[in-house]
Amino acid sequence: PCQFLQAGVECLGIDDKEAADAEVLAVTLAAVQATGLSEYAIEIGDVGLFFGLIDQLQLPERWRLRLKHQFWRPGQLQDLINRLSGADGAGADRTAFLAALGALDGEQAKAAVEDVLQMAGIAPAGGRTIDEITVRFLEQAADARSGALSQEIVALFDAFFDISGGCAGAIAGLRDLTRQAGIALDAEIARFERRCDLADKRGVPVDQLRFAARFERGLQYYTGFVFELRAQAEGVPGPIAGGGRYDRLLAQLGADKEIPAIGGAIRTEWLLLARGEA
Repeated sequence: PCQFLQAGVECLGIDDKEAADAEVLAVTLAAVQATGLSEYAIEIGDVGLFFGLIDQLQLPERWRLRLKHQFWRPGQLQDLINRLSGADGAGADRTAFLAALGALDGEQAKAAVEDVLQMAGIAPAGGRTIDEITVRFLEQAADARSGALSQEIVALFDAFFDISGGCAGAIAGLRDLTRQAGIALDAEIARFERRCDLADKRGVPVDQLRFAARFERGLQYYTGFVFELRAQAEGVPGPIAGGGRYDRLLAQLGADKEIPAIGGAIRTEWLLLARGEA
């Protein structure tokens, strides 16, 4: 973890989420512009599009949860897709082991895993206990019994993550992809389009926004729209500003219900660096 200075804004409790998204983006952008900085790129994404896509597919519920959980870790997400589709190169011995393990009850499975680790001379690593390792193997055994993720779904994921570019092109690409796949993602796409329209009305240069379906900010609590501003000056180590929607976070922290929420923040020292003042 690291500590740094930032200046930010939060918008809580607004039910019109697209309007709040557009407002926070516009306010953040206006604050950056007020410093005189004009050379930057604006990247946007929408976690809700991927989550909506997952919810439309015929998948075991545990697969849905894990695919959503790994969205913020692109490498691990791809590893998960490869394993579920059988493209991870797992050998026959591993497949047979998982099949045998899946036929055991919890205590028997734990004993079997412990025996295998002892025979192989492997000690539990990363702070994980035998119980945790056993649970992980049992999850993989359940995956194996469910069959493989179809190549059609793998191709759909690949095509979805390839969508990027300006708002109009991204919207057209999303509609084409979902229509060809027979997936009803109209509501999510309409919300994305409305957000862009509202941002345009607030003075955001929408033609400069660059959408990427794979765009993520590395923080798992985001649930919808995300954005970052990156300075084009050399030597700036990361985004000078960014933010996103986190509707579930307050409930996770103890609120009695989910509260619509979006925030944006400027990393002040990197903004100064981009202006040559650090």
